[in-house]
Amino acid sequence: MVWAACLPDWQPYAASRRTILTAAGERERYLYFVTEGIQRVFYLSEDGAREATLVFTYAPSVSGVANAFLSQQPSRFYLETITASQFIRISYEQFI
Repeated sequence: MVWAACLPDWQPYAASRRTILTAAGERERYLYFVTEGIQRVFYLSEDGAREATLVFTYAPSVSGVANAFLSQQPSRFYLETITASQFIRISYEQFI
C-alpha cells in the first residue's frame, strides 16, 4: 500500500539519445525508473582525455547517480542516455 501512495509522485520523462541527464559537478535532482532505452553512468579522467563507464542501465531498472541523489552533493559522474529513453522519475523533494 505504501508503494501505491507514492506512485503519483513519479512523473513520465523522455530524453533523446546522447542526452546528459546529470553532469559532473551538478546535484542529482531525480531518481529514474527506466521503462525504455539504455543509459550509462561514466566519468572523465583527470585530464579529460578518456571516459570510463561504470554502469549501464536499461528497462526495467533504476537509474541515476544514487549517491549524489541521496546526499544532494555535486555528482562526480555523468548520467547519459545512449538511446532514446523513457522513464518515470521522482525529484529529491518528492522522494524525501
